[in-house]
Amino acid sequence: MERDFGIQLFGNFGKKFIFKPTISIASGEGKNYTAADIQHLDYTVRFDFLPTGEFTDRGDYTMQDLVREPKPKVAFGIAYDFNNKSALQKAQNGGNFIPDSARANLHTLYTDVLLKYKGLTTTAGYIYRKADNNKLYLSGQSLYVSASYLFKKKIEIGARVNRSFSGKIGNIPTVNEYTMGLAYYVYKNAFKLETDYTILQNTTTHTLSGLWRFQMQFAF
Repeated sequence: MERDFGIQLFGNFGKKFIFKPTISIASGEGKNYTAADIQHLDYTVRFDFLPTGEFTDRGDYTMQDLVREPKPKVAFGIAYDFNNKSALQKAQNGGNFIPDSARANLHTLYTDVLLKYKGLTTTAGYIYRKADNNKLYLSGQSLYVSASYLFKKKIEIGARVNRSFSGKIGNIPTVNEYTMGLAYYVYKNAFKLETDYTILQNTTTHTLSGLWRFQMQFAF
């Protein structure tokens, strides 16, 4: 899900087995939409479980094992998002504008798992989105698996496989994505260089394409 405007409440309970609940109320239209209607908001609840204890340096919120966890650390998460009559076809991800009289609700379920150990990071997740009106909104399912390894010299290699499909409730095409990436961390996540290449296989339209990217990231 894309960034959004709103408020969040966080909880952190336990020491050895940690439970982290999160509640969010946001505009539901994403960071680039400036005319949000306060009568139609987005509500999210998420529960994270850390059975092996807390990650070092908040590592359960990052995708790289920058601290090289000396013991395996695992996190499981599940979330539900209710977008009340979104004004945009793709909700937080933009898309066509939908008049107020035609808007409908969006229901999204997320589940994911994260494992980090000595520079190795593996993740997997599943997303299910149902729209009350499939003629106006995009809906369907997506699942992914990724793995990366960060060497001691701050160089990371990684791979990701993603499959999106409509299932019985959706309307999106079936697309398989295969990505290989390489990154160099100049200073943690605050300054890094990365490049990746993705092959996109659309089995609905029977097309095959590639996308190469190079990025330089600064964060403060």
